Amino acid sequence: MKRTYFHDYPSCTRTYATLCIYHDELEANAITELLGIEPTYSQKKGDFLRKGHFTKTGGWFLKTLDVIYSRDVRYHIDILIKMINNKKHNLKLLREQGYDISIFCFWESATGNGGPLLDYQLMSTLGELCIDIHFDVWFDLNYLEERT
Repeated sequence: MKRTYFHDYPSCTRTYATLCIYHDELEANAITELLGIEPTYSQKKGDFLRKGHFTKTGGWFLKTLDVIYSRDVRYHIDILIKMINNKKHNLKLLREQGYDISIFCFWESATGNGGPLLDYQLMSTLGELCIDIHFDVWFDLNYLEERT
């Protein structure tokens, strides 16, 4: 069944998704070679973040930010899934080795109402891939202040 996207999703200001692969001993080049995909960025455990702060674990990240221009988070997630869907066996190997694999979604509300939609087909695909999904939901405070 072909999915209809709402690229101008009215209750969303902006959204993006990130495929995240975490492991304390993560070697980004090994993940890149295994998946055949270049990450947007990667980190090693203990990398410097800012004064007094260091990364707590290794990470390999593939983002749709500034690559996909849609306010439908399903489109962002689907783009990531299309890139890894034929890598199910490799993802399973990573999970068996203790890697944590998830998709992180940023979603900013335009109105303080509504929210992102995850349809049953998308949730089924994520379940088949054994990928958790996380949301970081933000609200446009300027809009909310204007309404009060």
